[in-house]
Amino acid sequence: MDLKELQSLGGIVPVEPVLCDIEWDDRIKVADAKGNLPTIKQLDGDGNPVSVDNPKWEPTYKGEVRSFKAWVKQLSFGDVDRIRSQPVDPDDPDRSAQALMISESIRLGKKGEEQLSYEDAYQLKPSLAGAFLKAIGDAVSVKK
Repeated sequence: MDLKELQSLGGIVPVEPVLCDIEWDDRIKVADAKGNLPTIKQLDGDGNPVSVDNPKWEPTYKGEVRSFKAWVKQLSFGDVDRIRSQPVDPDDPDRSAQALMISESIRLGKKGEEQLSYEDAYQLKPSLAGAFLKAIGDAVSVKK
């Protein structure tokens, strides 16, 4: 193995982002037409109340599933190591590493010319942040 072969096998992360499909499930479960809730309270074996799926609930949601394309800049090992091992901001160590990962990876616009700021990534709906994180993982995973 030499460096050229390693590069041809995809061992070195490209600088250019790749176009990925994003599926954002922004639905929440709501009571169905008969008033059945998605979950009901029951007692577990120790007598503690727990929520379980309601078998009478007919799947009813508020919101929708949206599909779109976004550009994903693949993060290198060094990028991921830096994001995970160091506080994002030494003056504010509670900042989110995953929000930073999204802001450094996700690109929007026709050619990927728009980058989310850290603040915008931090303010994403959790369901959309999850969809972006999945796309980041998919962009570097083994394709079958």
